[in-house]
Amino acid sequence: RLVTLKSQLNPHFLFNCLNGIYHCILATDIDKASDYVSNFARLLRMVLMHAEKNFISLREEVELLGHYLKIQALRTNKPFEYAIYIEDGINPDEYFVPGMLIQPFLENAIWHGLMNKEGDRSLNIHWRRPKEKELLCEITDNGVGRAQSIRRQPSSHASKGMSLCMERVELYKALF
Repeated sequence: RLVTLKSQLNPHFLFNCLNGIYHCILATDIDKASDYVSNFARLLRMVLMHAEKNFISLREEVELLGHYLKIQALRTNKPFEYAIYIEDGINPDEYFVPGMLIQPFLENAIWHGLMNKEGDRSLNIHWRRPKEKELLCEITDNGVGRAQSIRRQPSSHASKGMSLCMERVELYKALF
């Protein structure tokens, strides 16, 4: 069931990536299309390599998210800055996390918060350790905010990625 949930997070994203590459080619933006294909291929290879794993190292997760964010930045005509921070003292090879679990949160921050904002846009991911054996991932952005974003969405819109993510969390809690 867990592998099934993980695989359901990707089809929408894969379609959007291929569609974005297609539009770059149509616009004859060869450099952007090349960058897009390169990051997409790296991300796809990593996702496929880790598909059967319940946990991956924090280093691998940060690399996956880096490729994901590069792709998202290429997809839009509204540029945004992003950064991934790992608190000093955290060895990213010693911590293991569910792969791409926070990706739907990043997607929501980008497409519902940042893309609805005028001016500078920024997204930060901060991995820190509030307690000895705990790892916390904090996502912050300067987007329009949840309340304003919800008002802009059609009432029929439901986030499948978020519900699948929460289902994954419940399964991880039950299994581990």
